[in-house]
Amino acid sequence: MRTPTTTDAELHAAMRHPDFEYRTTEGPRKQWDDVDVPPADDNGDPDPTWERNTDAGRDGWDRFDYTEESYWRRRKTPATEK
Repeated sequence: MRTPTTTDAELHAAMRHPDFEYRTTEGPRKQWDDVDVPPADDNGDPDPTWERNTDAGRDGWDRFDYTEESYWRRRKTPATEK
């Protein structure tokens, strides 16, 4: 829930902005060629409606011991709210 002091950037960092939906893609650490490929659509093709969530992680991605994650967001539409 948004409080008067919560900014959009803080909500995106927590992946909790009420007007957006969020996804995470992941792959093997230092070997992941698709780090900049957005989440797939229903046909398995990259969906260009997703944008990098630069407020989450380290400018939209994070690295762990064995994996890397890319964080994505897109504005909700009536079709995506179902």
